[in-house]
Amino acid sequence: MLTGMTPKALQYANVTLRHKLIAIAEAPGTQDADYSIRTFQSEKVIIIWTVEKDDACRLSTHEHKIEGPAGFFLTTTKAHLHPENETRHLDLFVDESEEQTERIFETQNRPYIKPMEQEERDRVLNRWRNAARLLSPHRVLISFADQISFPTKPLRVRRDRPRSLGLIEASALLRQHAREKVEVEGQHYLVASLDDYAIARKLALGLLKSALSGTTPRRRALVAWANTHDGVYPKQDVDRAMIGRARLR
Repeated sequence: MLTGMTPKALQYANVTLRHKLIAIAEAPGTQDADYSIRTFQSEKVIIIWTVEKDDACRLSTHEHKIEGPAGFFLTTTKAHLHPENETRHLDLFVDESEEQTERIFETQNRPYIKPMEQEERDRVLNRWRNAARLLSPHRVLISFADQISFPTKPLRVRRDRPRSLGLIEASALLRQHAREKVEVEGQHYLVASLDDYAIARKLALGLLKSALSGTTPRRRALVAWANTHDGVYPKQDVDRAMIGRARLR
């Protein structure tokens, strides 16, 4: 858990980041480190050469290597991030409806109204955490990967498709005790099923809709609203629409 990151902090990290999830409070806290983050995501390693003095005060080149892979999780109120970083992320947009706000209020009230229900929730979460500790690393075989259709544009799909396959892989790993295991050329694999594909597809459709169109849910709602009015907009509706557009910008 981090609040922010300076430009070269990731390059000199003195803790292992391999298979870690790095959660950053807000996107502005990483603006100066954008290059390091996106390079780390793509290459899964950071290797830099620096000039340092030895004990005899002689200058020499030293290599610093930070191994991954690592995932990054951050929040922002902006509609878009740096374009080079966006192609390496999947965006989750908050449900801003009043109905969702009411559900949030209900959840906030629950510990005060039904404390025993909260304790049962914690017990359930602990069972899931313990189940996750029983998982082992495995390679995953997706025998139907070449049969999965995917858009061929925009260019960012070259990065989005592997992430979609990664969702299938993650589903198979989480359900590894119910998946077939095979040996291929001396390597052991879990075999992903069509159920894993169905789960990944359900998750990916919502994520990729915004990524591939380059729009946000609010912007799509604004366009849909404009299309239903056939060019005739009451003044109060226009005022609300302009407020929405200003927020999008």
